[in-house]
Amino acid sequence: IKYDYRVIGTHHLGFNADTAALHFGIINQGGAGVRDLELKSEEPAKVLIKVLGTDDVFPNINNFIIQPNKTIAVQFTAKVHPDTPIGNYSGKIRLVFKRV
Repeated sequence: IKYDYRVIGTHHLGFNADTAALHFGIINQGGAGVRDLELKSEEPAKVLIKVLGTDDVFPNINNFIIQPNKTIAVQFTAKVHPDTPIGNYSGKIRLVFKRV
């Protein structure tokens, strides 16, 4: 799953509601953006999440078991440090489902 965000100075707001990727939109230096991703499996599975591209994006849960036909919402946060250079950032989130 692709993700992206744009870092700008302060006092701006922006968002992207497109569901083709996790778009965090515009994030001010020192700010954060949050997006949810709903996961569902037809069989019991262990879920491992790996974020590639930056250390600034992370899930609220990882390495968990999902029960059959249950939906779990994973919240991803893009936390931008105050000294992060202005620019566009992107990467990928790898989801691994293993049968239990």
